[in-house]
Amino acid sequence: MKNNLTIVTCTMNREEHLLEQVRATKNIKHLNKHIIVNWSSKNILSNKLVQSNPKVRIVNVENENSWWLTRAYNFGFSLVETSYLMKLD
Repeated sequence: MKNNLTIVTCTMNREEHLLEQVRATKNIKHLNKHIIVNWSSKNILSNKLVQSNPKVRIVNVENENSWWLTRAYNFGFSLVETSYLMKLD
């Protein structure tokens, strides 16, 4: 069961709590990857997120006209390759 968990977080134009969240997920025992879906944000997410937790993978989705949370999460879930996943807002 080693490294059998992927966390998926979706965001749009909201970075203020992501760094704290990424630092906290770094300590999860069986974490394989933390996927952050950046849904058509006006701002690019900082490299500090990856630097604070090397298991972070930022996926930028572009050219979406509106915020569609369920679609963003379904996209993020389609990238999961582990047996377990956690949705983390």
